[in-house]
Amino acid sequence: MPIVTESFVARVAQMSREVGLDELELGADEVRITVPREPAAVHVTVRACGEMHGKEVLEFSSDGLPLPREDSDKMPLLILALQRNADVIFGHWGLDEGDDGSTLRVFHSQITETMDPPELRGAVLAVADEYATLAGAFAELFRQR
Repeated sequence: MPIVTESFVARVAQMSREVGLDELELGADEVRITVPREPAAVHVTVRACGEMHGKEVLEFSSDGLPLPREDSDKMPLLILALQRNADVIFGHWGLDEGDDGSTLRVFHSQITETMDPPELRGAVLAVADEYATLAGAFAELFRQR
């Protein structure tokens, strides 16, 4: 687990506010940004997730889209997420398995040192937009059943 300093949270919060992303929840080791989207707001969490070649790496991630418990019901949704991965410029879909079931999340990584406020904004909005797109597709698939 990376060591996260208070300055990391403060820096992400400051950059977020500079670009108009000011609905924030500050944690000890993460910043949760609320992005207005239709039909519902999307939450994007920014946290330090490690380092690469001596440089701190940030992870941007969406909340999870819950998947059905039955594997046969999951398959069309997992296939849709994999198909989306081929078209997404920023980020990718990943599967989280937990005690409460499976969820799909959008993830994006960025080197902290080289990130400026517009890049932070672009990453947050890309994750939020992709999450909203697939959430809408999931809702449509479930309506058809």
